[in-house]
Amino acid sequence: MDIEESKYTTLLDRIISLKESNKKLVIRGFGFEGEGFYKWLIDVVKFSSSNILIVDNKLSIEQLLAKDQSIVADNCYLGEETLDYLELIDQIEIVFKSPGIWSLSSEFENIRSLKGKDSVQGILAPFIELYGNQTIAVTGTKGKSTTCSYLMWLLKVALNDSNLSDLTKYSSALRIGNTVNISPYTYWKNLDKDYFSDTLFVLEVSSFQLQDLDIIYPKFLISLITNYYIDHQNLHNSPKEYWASKDVIFKFSETNNIFCTETVCQHTLAIDKIDKRSVIDENEINLIKSYLYNPQQGRHFDVDLTLAFYALLTVLGISLERNNIEQFLIQNSEKINATNKDFKNLEHRLELVASTTIGNTKLYFIDDGASTVPISTKWALENCLSKYEFTILLLGG
Repeated sequence: MDIEESKYTTLLDRIISLKESNKKLVIRGFGFEGEGFYKWLIDVVKFSSSNILIVDNKLSIEQLLAKDQSIVADNCYLGEETLDYLELIDQIEIVFKSPGIWSLSSEFENIRSLKGKDSVQGILAPFIELYGNQTIAVTGTKGKSTTCSYLMWLLKVALNDSNLSDLTKYSSALRIGNTVNISPYTYWKNLDKDYFSDTLFVLEVSSFQLQDLDIIYPKFLISLITNYYIDHQNLHNSPKEYWASKDVIFKFSETNNIFCTETVCQHTLAIDKIDKRSVIDENEINLIKSYLYNPQQGRHFDVDLTLAFYALLTVLGISLERNNIEQFLIQNSEKINATNKDFKNLEHRLELVASTTIGNTKLYFIDDGASTVPISTKWALENCLSKYEFTILLLGG
C-alpha cells in the first residue's frame, strides 16, 4: 500500500502511517491475542519492533523473549513496572489492549483524556473494522461458545454441500477469538483489503470487547445474543451496567440480522432495537428439535442450536418464514444429522469425563466447570436428572 496516497481512514491505515514516524504503539496485555497482533505487525505490516511497547502484568522478560526474539527488552513494562510506560505518553500514538482488560479503567480513561477517545483500541479492532461485515458475532452471558461450535458445525455442512454452498458467496468459515485461542491475525497474511473476500468469521465477543469496539462502530453481518443473566459483577459495577455493555452489539447489526432470546428482551435497555420476529420462541426451538438431532442434550443446548441454525439460514439467504424453515429442514436435516459425530463437545460443559461401575450401579462423572451462574447449574442438574438414575452434585472448589 502506498503510504503517500493513504487517507488514514481506518486503523490499518493509521498503523501503516506510524511506520514513518517516531511515535510508539503499545500492546497492553501479551496473551495469545497480543502475541498474534505483535507477530502480524512485525511480519505482515513490517512495523519496527523498536516502536512497539509491550505492557503486561504477568509475564517476565524471559517469557516474552521466549515467545519472540525480536522483542526489544527495553520496550517492555512488566510486573510492578507495568504502568511506567505512561511516562512516555507524549511519544505514544495508540494503545491496543487485550480483551480481558477492562476498557473503562482509570489507566485507559486517563490516556483518552490526554490523547483522545480513539487513542485506546481493542486488539481486534483493526481486523473487525475491515471484516466485521463478514463476521457473525455471538454474545450473551452463557452459551456463547456452544452456539459458536454449533454454528461452525452447520456452516461446515453447508459449505461442503454443492446445493447449499451455491446459495452464498462464502467458501470457507473460520472461528476466531479468545475462547478458542485463535487470533485472526494468524490468518491475515496480506494487507490487501480483499484478502478475505470469500471468508466468513465466527467470533465470540465479551462485554469488554464490545465496549472496545464501540469506538470504531463496526457492522457485523449477523449478531446472536444467547441470554442475559447476572454475571461478572467483579468486573462490572452493576447488572445493568453489565447488560448495557452487551447492548452495544445492537449498534453493530441491522435489526433484521439480530437474533436473541426472551431473557435478552427482559433485561436489555435497547428493546426498541429488537425485531420481535428475531426473538427465538418455544415453537421455533421445538421445530428445530423435531428435525435436528442435538449432539448435546438439554433445553439450553436446544436454544443455542436454534440460534446457530437461524444464522445459517441468514447466511444462505433463506427467509425465516416457518414454511421456508420447515422445507429446508425436510430437505437437509438428514445430511446434517449424519454429520453430528463431527461436533465436538466443549470442555467443562456437561462433559462426560469418566464412568465406572460399582456393584450394579453405573457411575458417570460430568464436568460442568464452565458454569458460573445459578441458572446454568440448574440447567445442568435438569439435564443430568433426565439422563441418569440419580445425580450427585459436587459444588465449589
